[in-house]
Amino acid sequence: MATTTTEDRLAALEARIALLEDHNAVRKLQHAYGYYIDKCLYNQVVDLFTEDCEVQFHGGVFKGKAGARRLYVERFQKAFVGGRNGPVFGFLLDHPMMQDIIDVSPDRKTAKARMRCLMQAGTHDSALDPNAKAGGPALRQWWEGGIYENTYARGEDGRWRIKVLNYRALWHAKFEEGWAHTKVGCRSCTAGRRD
Repeated sequence: MATTTTEDRLAALEARIALLEDHNAVRKLQHAYGYYIDKCLYNQVVDLFTEDCEVQFHGGVFKGKAGARRLYVERFQKAFVGGRNGPVFGFLLDHPMMQDIIDVSPDRKTAKARMRCLMQAGTHDSALDPNAKAGGPALRQWWEGGIYENTYARGEDGRWRIKVLNYRALWHAKFEEGWAHTKVGCRSCTAGRRD
């Protein structure tokens, strides 16, 4: 029977602790992403990605930090907060992330994670401009359920960053009507579905 030395046991414990610390760092990174999105801090979102990142969002693929900036700053920032970085009065976006499953590679250079989110979003009626021209901003409220399936990479500086962000919305619903009345193509698939 092989005997293990104190040094062997200590090395094994250090390796396990390092993997747990990596797991926690990846989880914290993903939760920072969620917080920045919810608070409309789109410039900070872009900083969470690797230089050669890829963002897959609603059928679009945005490559590199320039692509991430195009999605988050040039699209979301303009559409949701009028081009400013940070929250604005009357806009709500909350999408807590849950059920996270994170796997760190044995070499501790990459990690993969899957997590679900449940979003509630909308514009409060007090934030709408009563003098806006016809066809301008309208009251919008919606629910959304989605899944993230991401890849992360540890940089040479030791920090974890998002390498591939793949978000798929599984369903959307107007707040007033609820999930039961969404189009079939927008709902998540279920085993007993009738076509």
